[in-house]
Amino acid sequence: MRKLIGLTIATLVAGASILRPTTLRQLTLEQLTQVSTAIIRGHLIAQESRWNDTHTEIDTFTTFAVESVVKGKVGRAVVVKQPGGTVGNFHVRVPGVVHFVPEASYVLFLEPSRDNPARYLVVGMMEGAYRIYRDLQTGEERVIRPFGSALEGAGCGLASEETLPLRSFQERLQSAMARSFTLSAAVSLPVVIRSAAFRGVGRMEVRAQTTAAIYPDATTLIPAGSVVEGTAVRHGSVWMIHWTRIFIRGQAADISAHSEVMGRLQGQATVAREVKP
Repeated sequence: MRKLIGLTIATLVAGASILRPTTLRQLTLEQLTQVSTAIIRGHLIAQESRWNDTHTEIDTFTTFAVESVVKGKVGRAVVVKQPGGTVGNFHVRVPGVVHFVPEASYVLFLEPSRDNPARYLVVGMMEGAYRIYRDLQTGEERVIRPFGSALEGAGCGLASEETLPLRSFQERLQSAMARSFTLSAAVSLPVVIRSAAFRGVGRMEVRAQTTAAIYPDATTLIPAGSVVEGTAVRHGSVWMIHWTRIFIRGQAADISAHSEVMGRLQGQATVAREVKP
């Protein structure tokens, strides 16, 4: 069973404590690679914290100069958005976010921000950021594992199990990228039907989105918001839906699953059962 870490966001404003829960789940390198729309190596060149438009939350925006692109298409620089930060006398600390080191280089696993696709989020919070440092004794470039005990240190005196050679990490990353989407066993997906198009009497083409993240195995992750497509056939008052396609971060895969829905299709929440490749 994967370790599940419960986290609480504590915001201290003028002596008042505001709590907001969040959850961080450990992901494997294969899962990180699968759900990232972009993977880059870059170094930090700027950082700014500011209030949102409604002045209810503080966000931090970190700009990285892109040194190389492993996956996806990005410009010469990317802006990463994270919750929390300091503006004047107001400080919001969010456990699980990355504490980026000025001028340091990172391998970053990224996905677009929902409110502004031109900005990015780190996949899995701190799990999607591997800081690169050069070993002072050997001169070798190494990466620090996200859950190492010295995430904010200078990279000296780290235990060997907390780091690994950059070359080895890149080999594992390329191997993970070469994997295609597969399901090792049947799963069930909670979905909500977003659209239904008429395809003949008693027949509809349906398109839905998953409403929760599903972790079928150690190498696969189906994020919330993944698109699922299928065909609905009416039998009396019941729609029998056969789901045939799923899209995960732009990667499509054939599946076989079923649902039963009564009444109007669009907007209905249901479960795609026995999802198989």
